[in-house]
Amino acid sequence: MTVSRTTRLTFLVCFVSALYFLTRAGNLGRDLASEEAVFLMPGRFLLEGRGYYFDWGVFDPHSNAFHKPPLTSLLLGLFSFIGHDSVAGARLLPFLVGLGACLMPLVTAESSVPSLLVLMSPFFYGAASHMQTDPTVGLLGYGLACWGIARIPRSNAYAQGLLIVGIVFLWLGKVESAVIMSTVIFVGIIWQPSGNRMSLFKAAALSTAVGVSLLVFVSWILGRTASLPFNESVANVFQTVTRVTTSTLAAHASNANAGIHERALLLRYALDFKVPHLFVLCLVPALVVMARYRHLWSRQRPHAVLLVAAIMPVAAYMAVSYSGDGFPRYFLIAFPPLLMLLGLCLQELSQTWRILASILLLGVGAAMMMPQTLQAIHAPGSPTVFRGEEGTRQSALLIASLTKPGDLVVGPDNAAYYVRDRRWMVDDSFLPYPALHARALAMAPELRAVMFKADQNQGVMGQLIEAIERSGATLYKVGSYEVVVARPH
Repeated sequence: MTVSRTTRLTFLVCFVSALYFLTRAGNLGRDLASEEAVFLMPGRFLLEGRGYYFDWGVFDPHSNAFHKPPLTSLLLGLFSFIGHDSVAGARLLPFLVGLGACLMPLVTAESSVPSLLVLMSPFFYGAASHMQTDPTVGLLGYGLACWGIARIPRSNAYAQGLLIVGIVFLWLGKVESAVIMSTVIFVGIIWQPSGNRMSLFKAAALSTAVGVSLLVFVSWILGRTASLPFNESVANVFQTVTRVTTSTLAAHASNANAGIHERALLLRYALDFKVPHLFVLCLVPALVVMARYRHLWSRQRPHAVLLVAAIMPVAAYMAVSYSGDGFPRYFLIAFPPLLMLLGLCLQELSQTWRILASILLLGVGAAMMMPQTLQAIHAPGSPTVFRGEEGTRQSALLIASLTKPGDLVVGPDNAAYYVRDRRWMVDDSFLPYPALHARALAMAPELRAVMFKADQNQGVMGQLIEAIERSGATLYKVGSYEVVVARPH
């Protein structure tokens, strides 16, 4: 009995989805990681009727949230109302986007190998719980646009729809990714046969116009809810990208060693999550097949443009070399086109060679990536930023049980989210800024608790810890943190 393609594809989608849920469902209960609360609060506060901003403690209680386009925060805020745990509800967003990224190459190329490699990857395991721009609207928008590129030879209208939705999502979610995709589309327009260029150009122009217009309008409206003028809402979205990029490039231009160091650090972060391993596993077989079957370079095929879409983000981010917070999430968008390309290339092989290549790829992938992924699944610590860090929620709840509402406490932004009725001196809101150190030390006599990691007990933080210890205090160790609580009055 012959199984139809539709039945086979449906079975594979159900099988991969079941594996995804079984391996990723535990991510929903993980503690907030660094900066995740900053992305969650604006959308949640807006839906609570408080305005679009985030609370960064006593030094910046009404902080400007327009360091990134607003779509990620809006969606996280919306999802946070699902269920009794706002953090678990918000984590559904990267969880579901990760499922989409896992299924996209399967639906596009009808090959399960790319999807199974995603399931083995510790990089994508971490991304399935990370509440940031790249693993959410960045991955979704770039993936949809690349899906449209892959569909162009078969269904131009459907492909254009996917392209438009994907590019609009990118402009509303992450400007850098939108610019990268616009560059890819420009290459795609040049690569297309002359008869297809105008339709693709119109789709790209329409989506860009709609995306930028919506970004400006939505940011302006949201800024008004926080009493921010145009230049502190809409303009700030673009200024942040420009400032970070230009300052980083200027620093590297003035000091070549700094650029080399940052690239080495970014590469080290990528190696920590087996990013190059997954990239090579997908890229090399695809290039071998494309070298063997020269017709895959045809302008009637999407393979060459997908290859550009995969390489462009890696080249851009390595050129800028902004190392970030330790989780190399910037490289996520390189994989939807690369995974689709791998699937399409495997489908070109004869059945025997396809089976052999699949077994080899999955075997090597399992050997290189699965041990780390299984370790992350069973570990209680963070699988992304400050990998292995644990105890954030428990430390915050300990402070809540040993202090009173309104008490002044010190700790990270992710802990502050769990206990909202204390006066938090969020560490990142004053430690990097010498101008605020004197104000922080002046408030030391009021402190009732300090939450810190072992490598933080120096400088201003060390002085705050010493001040609370002199007044009589108890030290607790919770996971990766130490908590010093003053003696009750």
